[in-house]
Order: sequence, then structure tokens, then C-alpha cells
Amino acid sequence: MPSDLVFLPQWESMPYAGYGSNVFFAVTLGVITGVGGGVLRDILAGDRPYIFVKHIYACASLVGALLYIPVLYYFGVTAAILTCSISTIVIRMLAAHFRWSLPKISNDKDAGTV
Repeated sequence: MPSDLVFLPQWESMPYAGYGSNVFFAVTLGVITGVGGGVLRDILAGDRPYIFVKHIYACASLVGALLYIPVLYYFGVTAAILTCSISTIVIRMLAAHFRWSLPKISNDKDAGTV
């Protein structure tokens, strides 16, 4: 399991978490850095980026980044980092174990006709 996906969304969101009007920016920054680091790693290793293979990868990062702001507000930095990291790890482990994937768009030409 990539460690950058677990910790980067929370660490990158930290500086912006104190600004209520920048919650969208903080979550976006957390997801982009969490997923982007993994894409860069896979490309440099000569592998196909994992985000293009399984979409749960980005969803786990999004959940971790979205949880960070409210948990930080109510429980503090340590609880926020632990909660968000554990939630991201659990989602990724469950997705790998149960082979979860997001639905794929059908290329069937008759799918949209009435």
C-alpha cells in the first residue's frame, strides 16, 4: 500500500485547515498531492499508474482529506491525522480485499436509446 496516499492528503491539508473559506482548496490540494505522488512514483518506476487501474485509490484519498477538516476542528491535529490516515488505510485494504472498483461507463451504443 502506498504510504504517500495515506499521509500526504492530511499533511498537505494542514496549513489550510484553519481557514473556513478554503476548505475546498484544502481538500483538493490533499487529494491532488496524495494521488499525484503515486502517479509520479508509478511513472518513474515504469509501471502503469495505479489510479488508472483502480479508482478506489483516489476515493480513499478524497475521504481522508474530507474527514480531516471536521476532525481537526472538533478533536485537534493528532486525532485528525490518525483518524484520516486510518480511514484511508481501511478503505484501501477493504477495496483490495473485496476487489472493489467504481462502475465503468458502458460503451454499448444501444444503452442510451429508448
